[in-house]
Amino acid sequence: AACLAGAQLSGYDHSKHLLKTNGIMEEGTRLHLTASVGAAVVTTIVTQPPDTVKTVLMSSTDAVGKPLYSGSVECAMAIVRDKGPQGLYRGTLPSFARFAPHFCMTFPIYEQCRLIMGLQPV
Repeated sequence: AACLAGAQLSGYDHSKHLLKTNGIMEEGTRLHLTASVGAAVVTTIVTQPPDTVKTVLMSSTDAVGKPLYSGSVECAMAIVRDKGPQGLYRGTLPSFARFAPHFCMTFPIYEQCRLIMGLQPV
């Protein structure tokens, strides 16, 4: 949860900052939506490895139901050994497809709430 929140908020703020300071976009809905997609990319990249390890760890048991791994580190090492580092990013597209629409609704609403409360855009 901490990885997700940190990546989500910092990804949005940094994307928005880069787009504005480099003169690519001005403040507005288009900027907010583009920065939201940037935040979804960052969040997916940051959260996918632990999510993959968690999924494999929770679903890996032997024939009698005993866990195959003693913990998340052993599980992550097995994934990297068997599939390479890219194995940690299995399921990236579905994760991005989940984050992007959510962020594209959340952040523009967040920005409108800031305006209603009289706060200046960041």
